[in-house]
Amino acid sequence: MVRRHAVCRGQPLSDWLMWALLFDDYYCDTGPHCARPASFNPLAGQVMTRALYPDTAPTGDGRFDAYASALAAASYWPSPWT
Repeated sequence: MVRRHAVCRGQPLSDWLMWALLFDDYYCDTGPHCARPASFNPLAGQVMTRALYPDTAPTGDGRFDAYASALAAASYWPSPWT
């Protein structure tokens, strides 16, 4: 017998890894915040807030909102053991 959701057990890790690499490329390697810790740190906090509270209102920055929403979606997966 195959466990329910057994096929997607590695999917959350895969999704998070892809998100982290894209976020790193855009916000840490290039972009307006890459050399400015004073502006990057609050931005990182906002991303984590969106991941923990997906219903948080959008900021109005389309690119940021897309990254934050993608992290929130990748953070929500049902347990493979239920």
